[in-house]
Amino acid sequence: MRERRSRTAQTGMLASGPRPVRQHFLRSARLLKRLGLLRIEPRSWPAVLNSSLGWPAEMAAGHFRQSTRARACVSVVCAALLAGAAGGARADDLLGYYFGGTYGKGTVDASTGLVSGFGVHSSAYTVIAGWRFMPELSAELQYLDFGHSAGMSIYKNSDVPLTNSASRKGEGAFGILYLPTPIVDFYMKAGLAKLHTTATTMVGTCPKGGVCPPLSSPLPVDSTGVGVAGGGGVMYRFRSLEIRAEYERFAALGGNPYVVTGGFTWTF
Repeated sequence: MRERRSRTAQTGMLASGPRPVRQHFLRSARLLKRLGLLRIEPRSWPAVLNSSLGWPAEMAAGHFRQSTRARACVSVVCAALLAGAAGGARADDLLGYYFGGTYGKGTVDASTGLVSGFGVHSSAYTVIAGWRFMPELSAELQYLDFGHSAGMSIYKNSDVPLTNSASRKGEGAFGILYLPTPIVDFYMKAGLAKLHTTATTMVGTCPKGGVCPPLSSPLPVDSTGVGVAGGGGVMYRFRSLEIRAEYERFAALGGNPYVVTGGFTWTF
């Protein structure tokens, strides 16, 4: 009889508290379940909260009745403890093949015989295909285009105008390590990239009376090279759809281009 009373008191902790507290807890828990972050049945929510806090039912009920900060406590504890309890189920759902793309800004960072480190910010995009075979690890293939950059510059210590243009694109293969964080995935990536670079510099007409050393347009750059690449990012998952933002930097011929992009992937 005593054991039965104890069980009834435990599951009824929230029901015995003030009505606003009970309603606030239930709203928070339902939101987590609607977002796919909670796999615990509604009838088990009070028991999970009781066992996680380690309070006797009577003590917990008294605390909720007396505390003027009860609603804030319910929000924080509900989000942290119940999302943590659902973490194991979410990790299993992450496994599988995925495909997607991102879009953002990139720096070409190319060099010719007269100009080094050329390449202002331009539009960049990536196409991604990968396989997450463990909750902590995945392998990823990527096609990336840093965009095309063009502009004017002046040759050093002179008044000779230069017209520059450059572009980079290529493929990469990465290994990705996901950090053990709740709700969102922070990750680091490293691998190799094969990039094709084109760059040209055209020497313009030096103005009269200016400093005009004898210059000629260098040969265009058209080369392909393999170098290391790395980066990191953050990803949030909603069912099979992942929203990601990431930074990647590459070791390439004539410079170290990088991209900052955001986009989506879909897990099959």
